[in-house]
Amino acid sequence: MHSFQTLDRSLKLATGRIDELLAELEAKKSEATFVFPMLNESIELYAQQESPDKAREQINALVQEMTLNGNGELAKQFQSFLLSSLAYCLGDREEYLSLNEDVEEPGFDLHFTRGDLHEAVGTISADDTTSDQIDRHLAVYLKAHQVGEEALAEQQLSRAIELLRESSREEKLYAEALSPEGTSDPDLLLGLTVLPNNKRVILAALGVRHAADQNAYWALARRLNYERKFPWLFLNELLSGE
Repeated sequence: MHSFQTLDRSLKLATGRIDELLAELEAKKSEATFVFPMLNESIELYAQQESPDKAREQINALVQEMTLNGNGELAKQFQSFLLSSLAYCLGDREEYLSLNEDVEEPGFDLHFTRGDLHEAVGTISADDTTSDQIDRHLAVYLKAHQVGEEALAEQQLSRAIELLRESSREEKLYAEALSPEGTSDPDLLLGLTVLPNNKRVILAALGVRHAADQNAYWALARRLNYERKFPWLFLNELLSGE
């Protein structure tokens, strides 16, 4: 069961109510002692609003404040992270990779965006939420299939199916459709209720698994791919045929 806040945020994102979400974040920041998570979220929203300069202003303000408080080195780390987040949310793959070039212990998102799929799989943890694990396994399935690594693709699809079968009724139906013996039923599968940021990945996978109905699955996946969090950039490229 998803929280009201998660569903409310998703609805506002889908309907373009970015200013409301930004106002809510500003209110939270005024009451918080640690504003970094909210600032990171606001950067995504400014990117979606096509207002990168506002995002950079917020990043610079944070860096200046931290530096004045004697946290200059930590400020530089935060600045690098936030600027790379902004680059990703703006769809600037090269800038994102450049800003993360010296990262010593990459996480899943960076490994994946670099194209290091086996290393990306190695970072998936049971400590991640089930939804995140499913999204990551399916993302690797899609990318591995795209680049011709079929053994890795099938391994990752199988793992995603296992996790879907342990989840909600809707996700169990997706698991069956994605399985080797599964059949395609767009009328049913397009209408199942799953959070959009998870559903977009599942639908993208269904479009590969059932190529005859790819247009139907990918059309909705494109509409649901509005949240700039990973794997937005990959899906944006895949679903547009880039």
